[in-house]
Amino acid sequence: MVDKVRLALASGPLDLLGLASTAVHQSKPDPWTQLKSPEEKPFPLDALIAVYSGTDTRETTVMLTVLAELLPDDEELQARCRTALASRTHLLPAWLRHLSDIWVHRAVRRTHVLGDRDELWLGARLTGGQELTCAVAIDHNEMSEVADVVFWTKCIDDVMPGADEHDGDSSIVDMSLADARAWIHHGLERALFFDEYSQWPGCRPLVRWLIRHLPEGGTAFYPPFWKWEDTAVVLGQFFESTAGRRFRGSDYRELLTVLLESGTADPLRWSRLRIRGALSDSSYCDHDLQLEVLINAPELLRAYVPFAHAQSGIRDGLTAEALTAIDESAPGYHEEVIKWARDHGDLFDEEVV
Repeated sequence: MVDKVRLALASGPLDLLGLASTAVHQSKPDPWTQLKSPEEKPFPLDALIAVYSGTDTRETTVMLTVLAELLPDDEELQARCRTALASRTHLLPAWLRHLSDIWVHRAVRRTHVLGDRDELWLGARLTGGQELTCAVAIDHNEMSEVADVVFWTKCIDDVMPGADEHDGDSSIVDMSLADARAWIHHGLERALFFDEYSQWPGCRPLVRWLIRHLPEGGTAFYPPFWKWEDTAVVLGQFFESTAGRRFRGSDYRELLTVLLESGTADPLRWSRLRIRGALSDSSYCDHDLQLEVLINAPELLRAYVPFAHAQSGIRDGLTAEALTAIDESAPGYHEEVIKWARDHGDLFDEEVV
């Protein structure tokens, strides 16, 4: 570990901060990891701090300095780090000695027109002028939880992409620092379970440390609210349209109503991710709908999505992507519905063979 600290310090702030952040994260694994691999023990951070506290070297001083910043939620470990540091006299870079003085000076939100994803970009500056940029992706299809995090040791203006000039699918606005803190905190609180292939969770303690340097009092994200009366108008227009007329009937209306509750719950915007999520859920079977109606959910969406996008002005390219996602998801959805029907054949007029 000492060799890793030495190399990280030579590489710059981000490598060192990332090393410490990963150690803190691995000492407190998420519930899914604990459930899936109960035999896997958390990283022994307390033992590591004990070793570093008893080993007076520049590398251990460096690590204790960073850990003292990233452990505010564990007052005991934080106090042990600071007690050990009180008698240390090693020469450290200015940015590290004044790590708590990091200044987050700008927050920008990049929003996609389909509304299922926001990117929050934070520009920060360490003592000595070293720039740090953090991008946090928030997935509104999954309870507005943090879905990804990326850091750069570059100025925010140098790494943040602009709005797409070709299709205008994204909008970029500056947001208040307090609101950025509230949005990201909200997203972190909901990101409890991590995909085994996800790389970002190791950054979680680092993100928490960064947003603690933003002002409090902001407003967290709240999804756009559609009144039922407005949604009913949209449904009525669809079922009266040429595309929707063949799906008339109370069962199809109920099925589409349930489909609209998926993802962002916006009746007029359908992304690839939202459709994949909507057609991966066989819980629609619990609504006591006819099998012939349930099996036609992909066909219903194929008719509805172009209608909805025409109402909201979504460009044809995004609609084509959504229709492709329906085609890709349909076989798996059909398999799940048929399997459910076989397992619950007594719920239908005749047993499904």
